[in-house]
Amino acid sequence: MERIAILAITKNGIKIAKELKEKFSSWNVFAPDKFSDGNVNINWYTDSTTTKIMELFKSNDALVCLFSLGAVIRLISPHLKDKKTDPAVIVIDDKAQFVISSLSGHLGGANQLTNDIAAKLGATPVITTAADVNKTIPVDLVGKDFGWKIDDDSNVTKVSAFMVNEEKIGVYQNCGKKDWWADKLPANVTIYPTINELKNSDSKGYLIITDEIVDDNSLLQNAVVYRPPSLVVGVGLHWDTAKGTIKDGLMSCMNKFKLSEKSIARFVSIKKENDVAGLVELAKEMSKPIQHFEKEELASISTPNPSKTVQTFEGTPSVSEAAAIKSSEGKLVVEKQKFPPNLTIAMKRGLLLIDRGSREKEVKEELEVICKKIKEKGNYEFSNYCFLEVIPPFIEEGINQSLTHDIDELTIVPYFLYPGKKIKAAVNESIGFQEKTDVKLRITKPMSMHKTMIELVNNRITSALSENSVNLPKNSVDVLVIGHGSKDPNARRSMEYVIDGIKPTYRNVSFCFLEIEEPNIKQGIMKCKNDNPEVLVVVFYFLHEGAHVKRDIYEDLNPALEEANLQKVLITKHIGIDDKMIDLIIERTKEVEVAN
Repeated sequence: MERIAILAITKNGIKIAKELKEKFSSWNVFAPDKFSDGNVNINWYTDSTTTKIMELFKSNDALVCLFSLGAVIRLISPHLKDKKTDPAVIVIDDKAQFVISSLSGHLGGANQLTNDIAAKLGATPVITTAADVNKTIPVDLVGKDFGWKIDDDSNVTKVSAFMVNEEKIGVYQNCGKKDWWADKLPANVTIYPTINELKNSDSKGYLIITDEIVDDNSLLQNAVVYRPPSLVVGVGLHWDTAKGTIKDGLMSCMNKFKLSEKSIARFVSIKKENDVAGLVELAKEMSKPIQHFEKEELASISTPNPSKTVQTFEGTPSVSEAAAIKSSEGKLVVEKQKFPPNLTIAMKRGLLLIDRGSREKEVKEELEVICKKIKEKGNYEFSNYCFLEVIPPFIEEGINQSLTHDIDELTIVPYFLYPGKKIKAAVNESIGFQEKTDVKLRITKPMSMHKTMIELVNNRITSALSENSVNLPKNSVDVLVIGHGSKDPNARRSMEYVIDGIKPTYRNVSFCFLEIEEPNIKQGIMKCKNDNPEVLVVVFYFLHEGAHVKRDIYEDLNPALEEANLQKVLITKHIGIDDKMIDLIIERTKEVEVAN
């Protein structure tokens, strides 16, 4: 109990109150102002005691009255409501000989408080509730210390009467703490291992301790059902899953598996950057806490239904099942239940790459392999591609074809190295389809401005050196990165991001462009000549083996190299098919599909 008040209205009573204050320092003492001796530990009041007791009765968990029992009864009687909400009331006589539990002995805790006070004062506790007097099970208190809830208290009085009158009582329990009754069971109480055996017994009353729904009326009419907080609800969800969606899914599970929501102990899920508002709101509505786990903690838990999709998006193959198992330290009562589209991450998703476009067969071959890898690794229903220009399928055809699949979401990936005007055109055209479909369209960032591109360029340089048996340290190697070129200044910044990322590793690093902007390829080679490289590695910073990589670059590069007459020049492979690129594409999709 947090709020306990002592009310004394006589001089002797005030002396006893001071003694109680010394022994229970958090309790507040109230006494009439006419007896004030200036003691700052006492709240001296000028109101009538009738007014003061009304105030204290309504604002405290327990009220200790140091005056006659009859007077106390008369003063509190107008304010009585019910045993579930009334505070504990204890009465102590003017000589502190008896401490009397007067109201809310069980549920309110007056009986326990009476024993505690009597022990401190050396007084006699007076407790009149039948269960305590007969040293039998108090039906209304079973499991209270463990947080158990009574499902329906309408039978408490009836079954309590059976208990104190020593009628036969049957107990069935399938969850919760087994040591809820510390003493030897009373002779009239028998525990049954199954609910059918309980039903078929000759018991007159029943105590049923379960988190399952009991719908047998022949049992319920003489039973008190207790709900231990035994169920841990593991939830896998999107950052924007609404409270109503979570609640509907939860209630569907509880009804399907005949479980009581009163036995829910807490919600558990994966730790995200920001709390999921829908889950927070539902937990608050149901007065349940939320426990979060880091993905690394969940990844170590073995579950019956691991998911590649969840692994892709959350970094662990299970959220709902793993979190429930870890938190409860038990076994799954209900395995993962899916409620598409955004609860337990169970939606059907498709992916569409938008590429610039090329007539070269090698480009299509690369895209087909990339899409196959994305589908497998990202657990998509399908993965396909279309083109912004040059040849079909164009964007409209690509999206329309994607929407013929049974999907909830379509993630569109602008498969470009630069955030230029062509990307903006692709994005704008894609957005226009949202009003024509119920499928959620999500559009990612392009591949630019990401550390993966720096790693890929480094890998291409390393491979070229290795394949040509060049054993120079990298800080003795010069590098020239050739990009496409664009009028959009963001494209140039994207190239500079990669250059800045690899500069610390090599002797000299520079860049040039195939077309549109400078430095052009000849200018780039001539700059490298001026640096007098021992080895120059030329990086083709292009996604595919298209016309640019196969022919156009060489039309400018070969004469420039011939004129420069450099000592040793190596040319790398383009970006092409690479697992790091697949991972980057999936990372970009995660940014929009499971945004935080």
